[in-house]
Formats: sequence, C-alpha cells, structure tokens
Amino acid sequence: TQVSCHSYYRSKGSRYCGTQLSNRSAKCSSHLVMKTQMETDWNVVEVVENSKAAENLRYIVIKVGTTFEKGSLCDSYRIPGMFVQIKPHNDPETKPAFFAIGCAPNIQGYFEFLVKEADSTKWFWTVKEGDKVEMSPIMGKGFPMSKLDMLGFPAIPEDSKPTDILLIATGTGVAPMRACIESMLNGLRPETRRVVKLYYGCKNPSHLAYKDRFKLWKGDNVSIIPVFSESDVGLEALDDVKSFIESPKVGMYVQDALKLDGIQDPKKTAVLLVGQKEMTETVTQFLTETGVSADRILLNF
Repeated sequence: TQVSCHSYYRSKGSRYCGTQLSNRSAKCSSHLVMKTQMETDWNVVEVVENSKAAENLRYIVIKVGTTFEKGSLCDSYRIPGMFVQIKPHNDPETKPAFFAIGCAPNIQGYFEFLVKEADSTKWFWTVKEGDKVEMSPIMGKGFPMSKLDMLGFPAIPEDSKPTDILLIATGTGVAPMRACIESMLNGLRPETRRVVKLYYGCKNPSHLAYKDRFKLWKGDNVSIIPVFSESDVGLEALDDVKSFIESPKVGMYVQDALKLDGIQDPKKTAVLLVGQKEMTETVTQFLTETGVSADRILLNF
C-alpha cells in the first residue's frame, strides 16, 4: 500500500489517473473472495514508474489496462480501500504481498501504490519501467462508504448526519486514505462535510508521503495533522507545506493525538481507520467510549 479526484484533480493531479469513474460509468461492482496463490487468476501487468515517495517508501505505478470487461482489474476497482496481491513475473518461489490501491478508481487503467521496504517487498523496490509483474484480481470490499452518504435513503436525521469525518492512518495506510479523499466514485467528498481531519502518523517529517498533494487536499476541506512518534524531529523539513497543514503533533502516536484533541460532536462523527491492529483497537475503544457509533468506525477489511 496511491490518485486524483474531481475535475480540479484532473488538471493538477496524477498524470496517470486524472480521469476517474463516475457513478454513471459504475454499472457493476465485483466482490472477490480470497484465494490461495495456486487458485488465483494472475494478471501480467507492466511497471511504468518506481520513484521515491519518502524515506523508506517507494511510489510504484502499474499499468493494468483499460478494459471494462466485467471482472477485469480496471472494472473491478470501484471502492477506495480495495487491495491486490502482487508478485514477480515467472517466479513461483517468491510469495505475493498485499498492497492497498492508493489511487482513485479511474478509466486510464493505472494503479498506484505506496510500498514500504520489507523482506516481502525487497524485490518490488528494484523494479524498473517496463518490467512485468503479476497481479491478482481485486480483493476486499473496501471502505463501506455508503454509511457516510448524507443523501441516502432512508434519510439520516439532521442531528446525526456524518458531517465530521476523521481519517486516521499510519505509514502506508495513508495510501487508501488518499483514494478516499480524491475519489469521485464512492469517495468521501470532503468538500460536502463540515469537518474532515486526517491524522497521519509516521516517524518524522522525512517519512511523510504525498506532500505534493497537501495543497489540493487543504483546498478540498481536509485538515492534515502530521503526528510524529519521534520527539526530536526537524520541523524545518515541513517549511514547504506548512501553509497546508495543522500544527504537527510530536513525540506521540495518532491515538494519543486523537485523545488530546477529543471529539467535537460524537453523534455526527464518522471515522476511517488504517493501521496496525493495536492502534486500530485503541482508537476504536476511545471512539466508542466517547459516543461515536461503532457502525461509523470504518475499516477496509
């Protein structure tokens, strides 16, 4: 576990995924169950970019094709938070790894990923433009974004509409959050909300990905709150984006930052969570104790 949103993002967003799927083009949705490696129908796809996203993070773009045949990769990716497995081409010994798709659903046929270096992804870090890799069908149901639909039926009472949205992510978990923020189809539509806050946790400023998106997100009503676990960090590294972020939280984790800020209106609050199990469990407990409905604490699995 990366791309663009409305027409604004088409002109200033990713050069790969500028034109997105709209509700008009979303005629079908495919929910695929987990399969073993032997059962999976692997797709041979092509790497078009591998560049540095941040310290210890790579930004990798893969061309998956534009076919809208039902069940194809391009057709099946409809909801932010969905993921795939990826493995080397013609290498049965290397186990596939899971990656959340970090771009918004789009018709260009490109998927973007934020990849952290680990034993299971070392091979992926070295891929070059033109290299072939193998990708599974789309997996997971994504975030249940329909629960955040303020215009849905039956109508939600005014005093409990999900107008306040919290996005809480650590590390590469910010990738599916980006898809939620920027997606026209089944996305968050932050400009329609009263408050949208992204708590983005990582070690220090050098580990922040997507800094080139912060201005666009702020313009779409997203308040970005960097949370650094290290206490001795050089905040001057944020000078180029300080106009687009809130005051960083230093020497703490995202769950600590959330508790420090508190919940303004629990009845109108909904939360999207991506991160390690301990963090998500701690945050969920705090939110429910504060009065946030468990039905509005959304995970992508």
